[in-house]
Amino acid sequence: YSDYLLGKKLFLDRPPRWSEGALDFFRSATELDPDFAPPYAYLAIIHGIFGAEGEELSEFEASTQTALELDSGLAEAWVAQGLLRRHRDDDIESSVDALRRAIEIDPTLSVAYNLLGNALDDLGRITEAHKLRLEALERDPLNPVLMVNVALNLADRGDFAKGERMMLRIMQLPQPPQFAYRWLKQLYLRSGRIDEYLKWSRIAVRIYFDNFEDYDLHRLVGYFSNLANGYMTLGMQENAEYWMAQALSVYPDNPYKRFWQTEFCAWQGDLDCVRQMLQDIENSRVDKAELSDREFRRAVGEWQVLVGEYSKSVASLSQVFDLNALEKYESDPPDLLHSLAFACERSGQQETATQILDAISPGLQAKFESHGFRIGAFLTTLALNRWQRGERDGAIDAMQMSIDSGWIDTHGVRHDPVARELLVAPKLQEDLARVEREIQRQRRSIEGLNAESEFREEVRAALAAIPRS
Repeated sequence: YSDYLLGKKLFLDRPPRWSEGALDFFRSATELDPDFAPPYAYLAIIHGIFGAEGEELSEFEASTQTALELDSGLAEAWVAQGLLRRHRDDDIESSVDALRRAIEIDPTLSVAYNLLGNALDDLGRITEAHKLRLEALERDPLNPVLMVNVALNLADRGDFAKGERMMLRIMQLPQPPQFAYRWLKQLYLRSGRIDEYLKWSRIAVRIYFDNFEDYDLHRLVGYFSNLANGYMTLGMQENAEYWMAQALSVYPDNPYKRFWQTEFCAWQGDLDCVRQMLQDIENSRVDKAELSDREFRRAVGEWQVLVGEYSKSVASLSQVFDLNALEKYESDPPDLLHSLAFACERSGQQETATQILDAISPGLQAKFESHGFRIGAFLTTLALNRWQRGERDGAIDAMQMSIDSGWIDTHGVRHDPVARELLVAPKLQEDLARVEREIQRQRRSIEGLNAESEFREEVRAALAAIPRS
């Protein structure tokens, strides 16, 4: 029972490497008392959260079955069952039923509410999921996972200030969970507060070095990439190049290295670099196994649009999306579908382009009208869909709302042929001038944090102090 409680403490608090420690404690608890159901359930839940494969999937299945056999009235066992139905069987509706059963048994079980909310989101029942999380937060007001999800939901609906307050409240905990830093940064990134995003990205780097024994060195790749991404958004090219170089040097054997470099070329507008990468791929000078097949084709298809190889882009992206079942993308349409529609249009396949855009539109409209989404990136996607469908005035209205909500990613899309036509619309020029003034303000804010040179030296010294094997 002591091991079970220690594992559960790690599960709830989510400190660095929490899952490894929690799994060890739960396994120990099952060995000490094979007839005690709760640790089996939590073993399965952790595997379900992380998407177990191979031997871990076998433990996921066995632990779920054992927990239910030992105690069919255990709420956590039904959470495990819900995750198993979702992960192994790809049956979201059945997963929802199991998670609702868990809540019926224990109306205070926060993890069940969280996972049920995720499942409802994936079914397009977004408002229902948000209300469910609010209800759960009333029962468990200091649960950090619930707080993060509710805060992001609020920001998505235009209540950025309340979402920010909730996230900053988590940071006041004695030991904030590691995921809180990631999602606080995301909150600022999604809301166009890049100065705050960079501020917290720096804090995350410092915390990493303070807790190095608890972190994998490769985690720094993500932190340095976050810095590069923030500086790219503000058009601060030298800073972005520096931190991208740091990300690549920390993990020199990174299998994604060339793909990252090409993405950076695309952001800079260096189309010769992008064309060279595409040529290397075509001539088999790049190991395609570096990415999953879907990731590979997505990247290649987007680059082909960028350099004007529209027919090739259609061929690449048509293997990512099932054009005969576009309704499956309706509730959460990826922006890449707009690139595919654009490529179809430019390669003379107007009927297919219209089919794609019309399939995406209802889901976007539902998020806007029924679910109240007002986050910048979403409104930009809505504007793009309307523009490509010929709804020019509606597109401009959506883009103006996006800018009002904090969208400032003009540097990220300035070379994107899909967005270029929209952003040169005369009615948007005054709004875009306002965006540029905000970018300049945020640049000054970043410069006031502390000298970039001082932070770079701080990181260099910390890196030098890390023992290397």
